[in-house]
Amino acid sequence: MMIALCLMMFWVNFDKALVLYLPFNEGEGKVAHDMSGCHSDGVIFNAGWARGKRGFALEFSGDGYVEVKGGPKRETEEVTLMAWIFSDVMEPRNVIISRCSKDNVRGYELSVGEQLGLRFEVFSKGEPDERIAVVKAENVLRRSRWTHVAVTFKGKEFIRVYVDGLLKAEGKMDFKCSFDNTEPLRIGVGFSKPRTFFFKGLIDEVLIFNRALSEEEIRRVIEGMAVSPRGKLPATWGMVKYPGPSPLKGRRR
Repeated sequence: MMIALCLMMFWVNFDKALVLYLPFNEGEGKVAHDMSGCHSDGVIFNAGWARGKRGFALEFSGDGYVEVKGGPKRETEEVTLMAWIFSDVMEPRNVIISRCSKDNVRGYELSVGEQLGLRFEVFSKGEPDERIAVVKAENVLRRSRWTHVAVTFKGKEFIRVYVDGLLKAEGKMDFKCSFDNTEPLRIGVGFSKPRTFFFKGLIDEVLIFNRALSEEEIRRVIEGMAVSPRGKLPATWGMVKYPGPSPLKGRRR
């Protein structure tokens, strides 16, 4: 009875914090549906469908991305970003998730860093000179294998970078960030005027929460415990993602 009650409390807190869940389980088309219940669907540009970590994923060839206009709803200055990635390249500035514009209206960016690293940048808001906080972990990614990446951010308290559920780097900032800018959230692309940086590889299971998840909560997601669409009963990731056998034997655009 006590165990069941604890699990129920865990799921209620989890679901309330979920503001974006793109499982990429459509397998076709140009829309990535948000399964969080917040209706923040993404539009797919120049990306194809492929076999994913669980079911389908999106394949990015260096000119594709997903755009969520308006960004996740109810995003705050306490945030968790996470995704599964797979790449044969793993080049620096291969951007995974960003909320920045071509005109340098910038909020944050999660990308592949130097030396097979993972890099997270947060940009300042309302100051004459832009300030940047960077937290990076080196030599934590591997080519040609699925890797789970996550970042948790809690105001001026901490920024934490996780790989496969393990804390790999930590830092903090001392300024107000521009998380609430009006730019779309983008997956697979980032901007740093005048350049554009694309991801090359596969991205699957993008989730954003409006609070900083603990290391244990991140591991639960990785291990297969699912967040349900708002108001529904929880399930495993496999059931939400794809109820049957692997749907693709190859890739398709």
